[in-house]
Amino acid sequence: MNSLKYINSILRNENTLVVIIKRSEPDFWGYTTIGHLAYVLGKKKDCLIITEKEILYLIRSKLKKKVKYLDFSEIRFNHMNDNMYYKDAGNNEQSIKLDELRITYEEIQYLKSKLN
Repeated sequence: MNSLKYINSILRNENTLVVIIKRSEPDFWGYTTIGHLAYVLGKKKDCLIITEKEILYLIRSKLKKKVKYLDFSEIRFNHMNDNMYYKDAGNNEQSIKLDELRITYEEIQYLKSKLN
């Protein structure tokens, strides 16, 4: 299934607790070959979606991480190093590095208000 169609189905069918969706920046080769046109015409998205059951992390519209977690109240975000910590289904602490999402100041405040 196409990642963007999958995101839309998640947003329609599941209760989402945290959503960050933004346009992807072109990679080095895409930028150098067609310059600003790649940015204007680019339809790829970067997303962080946390539902009641799972965490979805997509970069350039490709699923990078899809994990189930135990308890939403135990998900933490460290704004100093852009890491998000959670407990997986086996009750082990895991982390997701959100560097590629290019989190802005407003998004950091949003994540801190929802997760901490």
